Amino acid sequence: AMTKLIAKEHGPDGIRCVGVCPGPIDTQMAVANRRLVADLAGVTDDEASEMLVSEVPLGRWGTADEVAQLAVFLASPAAAYINGALIPIDGGVLP
Repeated sequence: AMTKLIAKEHGPDGIRCVGVCPGPIDTQMAVANRRLVADLAGVTDDEASEMLVSEVPLGRWGTADEVAQLAVFLASPAAAYINGALIPIDGGVLP
């Protein structure tokens, strides 16, 4: 709702608002979370990673580069008519 409100308020001035909603992305923060899951579950880091990625229909972690590529696209003229949207980049994870 916030992106729609901002889009409505600032769209007439040519300002767009788009939310990028990343899911499981392989970053340093994800590594720390996997270690926490591993400790809590009593499994190895690799086993924790497999447990977490099993919830991703694409069967893998996303990359920071993939999120960056989405941001670059959204900032490009090709995305000039995208406004007020929330765009998931989560490998298809269900809420």
